[in-house]
Amino acid sequence: MRLVSLAILLVQALTAAPLILKVQISSPPRVIEIPLETYVACVLAGESGVFRSNEALKAMAVAART
Repeated sequence: MRLVSLAILLVQALTAAPLILKVQISSPPRVIEIPLETYVACVLAGESGVFRSNEALKAMAVAART
């Protein structure tokens, strides 16, 4: 029972704060920090011309988060 409580607290802590990613930009060279959800939205926007299917975009969003 104690292990389950610890796992629940860990999940709550991980999901409470937004995950921040460091992304390297090539021009001009720099590193920026952006929230994961912003990164996923930008990736999907950049690839939306390639994937015409909504299901493909959903799959890509799941893959980008894993």
